[in-house]
Amino acid sequence: MMLDALLGVVVFGLFIIAVGSSLLFSQRGFLASGDHMRGAFLAEQSLEALRTMRDQDFSLLTEGDHGVRVGLGGTWELTESGATTSDGYASHVTIAASGADTVFAVAQTAWNHGMGRSGSVVLTTE
Repeated sequence: MMLDALLGVVVFGLFIIAVGSSLLFSQRGFLASGDHMRGAFLAEQSLEALRTMRDQDFSLLTEGDHGVRVGLGGTWELTESGATTSDGYASHVTIAASGADTVFAVAQTAWNHGMGRSGSVVLTTE
């Protein structure tokens, strides 16, 4: 009788550990997915800012590594260094001339939130 009770407690404990572990790992997956979505959004926002600048004045797109921000006049502008958000995402764009009237742009966003939650997103356009 005592052995049956002990066996029942052990099996129940293993079940609780299995359920808790699966919930913990799925939570980490959801967090990593959210991190990646935020990184992709910021990289795409950088490329959209470059497209807006191109539509205003193509000469605003100078070659090199830059950050992108909203200037005092409410328009997008390039900065000397990349931009870092308050939640730890670092973004920068690289612009290279690929013709007389075209440029090749690469937007990269990287993050490191610790505990295996780091990564980067790279988007390109021409």
